Amino acid sequence: MYLYRTLHHPEGWSGQAEYELRDGRIFTTVHHAAGPQPQPWYEVTGDKAYPTMYHPSGRSSFPWFDLNNSYMRASVHHPEGWQGVAWYVIR
Repeated sequence: MYLYRTLHHPEGWSGQAEYELRDGRIFTTVHHAAGPQPQPWYEVTGDKAYPTMYHPSGRSSFPWFDLNNSYMRASVHHPEGWQGVAWYVIR
């Protein structure tokens, strides 16, 4: 599954998938500003996404994103703050 930015994302909408969700991990794609990375930037546990040690900002024991079946939104622990709207759509 792929994650696409919505209009509510701080950098705006994008029709290109920035992330790929597979095996409980989230990887950047060729359309991400940092390019594709071989290691996951996030690990999904339940309905939360946590930054891994491979994320440029480092690992966190607090979730940065909340997920449901079709959307991902920033959690209260995200460095840019919580918003009640989805930043990414999952397809």
